[in-house]
Amino acid sequence: MRSGASCPSYASAHANREVTARPTGPDNRQGRGRLPFDAVERAQLSDLFDELGPEAPTLLEPWTTRDLAAHLVLRERDYLAGPGLVLPGAWSRLAERRRRALALKDFAGLIATIRSGPPPGFFRIQWVRRIPNLNEFFVHDEDVPRPG
Repeated sequence: MRSGASCPSYASAHANREVTARPTGPDNRQGRGRLPFDAVERAQLSDLFDELGPEAPTLLEPWTTRDLAAHLVLRERDYLAGPGLVLPGAWSRLAERRRRALALKDFAGLIATIRSGPPPGFFRIQWVRRIPNLNEFFVHDEDVPRPG
């Protein structure tokens, strides 16, 4: 969250937000239009990335939206480097090298990967979706300033 901002409840913070994209894959398997909160945040952030493009600034200077998208893909899909997002030293350096390599890939492909939902395994476990995943996508959604 931005510094100095209060922490409103999830429901009140998102009451007027619209999700134009619906996740594909595991997030939409119920078919009832009811999505887990992390899937809603994932879809909103993906829509925002699509709207702003790969070179938009973020509050995580010097990162752009491309860098942030690469971070999100690495976190869920690179089981070797992912721990380096929280572990110091060699793990951290490995994660940063791999994040930079991911950032060189096609931006639309990164967004499609994010939009597709968590991969099979750890990030599909319900408690992980409810707490760490929701937090990750909510916080990073706040890291991308809206135009206007």
